[in-house]
Amino acid sequence: MTPLERVYQKFPEQTHFVLDTGVARLIDCQDAAYATLYLDRLEGILALDREAGGIATGYQLTREAGRHLAAWMSVQNAIRVVDLKTRDTARYLAEQSLIERWLGAVKRLGFAVQDVELALEIVECARLVVGSGETRRIGIQQFETLFEKVIESGTESDPKKLSAAIRRARIASLADPDAEPMLQKTGNPDSGKPIFWLARATPGITGCNTGANPVEKQMR
Repeated sequence: MTPLERVYQKFPEQTHFVLDTGVARLIDCQDAAYATLYLDRLEGILALDREAGGIATGYQLTREAGRHLAAWMSVQNAIRVVDLKTRDTARYLAEQSLIERWLGAVKRLGFAVQDVELALEIVECARLVVGSGETRRIGIQQFETLFEKVIESGTESDPKKLSAAIRRARIASLADPDAEPMLQKTGNPDSGKPIFWLARATPGITGCNTGANPVEKQMR
């Protein structure tokens, strides 16, 4: 099965435009295997989206994750090409790790609390990692700081408050590269203590460049 066939056979119709475009973009950047990795990464997101009733929003979580992931992976390929020429794969591998960390948090926290709003706020954090050179370096630093101090800190047990904290920190980071993301004090007596999220029991884009994602333009 080709990646494009997989989009139309395995993913909901509402996601086809975004994923079709993403697959075409990544095949153009690299090859079908790279597009297959893209879909592999999105399968877990789709599973969360379905379980959380994503049909009501047209599978917005899957569409947004697919849009950001295609953009990130296409830039990753450009980094890979440069690294191959310089015999240095460190940057490429580091960003692959960031992608897995990002998607892992979406799935882990999303499944734990069945909160699509929270999952979407984490998805939107990919907006921080854009451009190249110094701009990208700063964006990655912001992304890692936001994850360490907000998303992965384990100090907020309320999904709605955590969603709001992520949103505030992301907006502040986009507005000010030196912004320090912090959770707002909520008066929770357990604030500052790590929260262990447990899964809730449930009943039985074509072109490879660092510019704007064409899918993003269409969906704004």
